[in-house]
Amino acid sequence: MIPLYLFTGFLDAGKTSFVQETMADPRFSSGEKTLLILCEEGEEEYDPKKFAGGENVTIITIEDQSEMTAEYLRNLTAKYHSDRVLMEYNGMWPMSVLITNMPRNWQLYQHIMVADAGSFALYNANMRSLVVERLATAQAALLNRAALGREEFAQLPQLRYVGTLATGYNTIDVAAAREAGVTVCNVPH
Repeated sequence: MIPLYLFTGFLDAGKTSFVQETMADPRFSSGEKTLLILCEEGEEEYDPKKFAGGENVTIITIEDQSEMTAEYLRNLTAKYHSDRVLMEYNGMWPMSVLITNMPRNWQLYQHIMVADAGSFALYNANMRSLVVERLATAQAALLNRAALGREEFAQLPQLRYVGTLATGYNTIDVAAAREAGVTVCNVPH
């Protein structure tokens, strides 16, 4: 099975920066051939020279969700002899596009949703189904001043970790998080 590390969120959430930092960490690389699939253009650009094991990373861009077919994804991993896949998923594409077309030899290994409080509140108010869909399968969420309470934790059975990028975490109902088995802490910059 090929593990898929899935990174979701919306524009300006910091997905690219988070993936860049993850790929630069030598603890995340032990020589695996990595396929990094980008499903949207962000403000930040990747710098593969800073990736630990960068010579083993291939970056592919999928510009339209119609390109995301099981055959295409399977052929990419075969062509590049990928040991693992990291995907920065487009925040506006339904998750069903990926789930329906994920090759059988892929396994969702980890799903991290990254959100910025400024846009999170807007997306949550106007496109709540997209927000819930992103968080529904996420094991970890990195949030900046976003509020989560008992109601949200009840809808997120996979969530195990919330990292806040703000000073403190007074916007998170810590007691509700604890009851749901979710660890809450600050993420240092």
